[in-house]
Amino acid sequence: MMTTYTLNENSFLQSRVDDQMPIFCWLASGIRLVGTLQAHDVEAIFIKPLEPRPDQGIMMIFKQQISSIMTTSNPQQTFKKDTLSAIAAQ
Repeated sequence: MMTTYTLNENSFLQSRVDDQMPIFCWLASGIRLVGTLQAHDVEAIFIKPLEPRPDQGIMMIFKQQISSIMTTSNPQQTFKKDTLSAIAAQ
């Protein structure tokens, strides 16, 4: 018997808040944000950058502007454009 797991948006986001695993967040405009998810609500998520500048705090991002979110175990990992294309093709 095969077990099927369903992960909805709220449970995924809450698990990222709980475990504080770094995430990549791509916006619809193409900007990539890297940080830890601090909180979320119905309309927005709140990300703390991994290496914040003195003038930068927690960022609020509206969910309607998010293209995708991915967790990473290596926050220093970077992706090139063709790597992202290969991932998207899978």
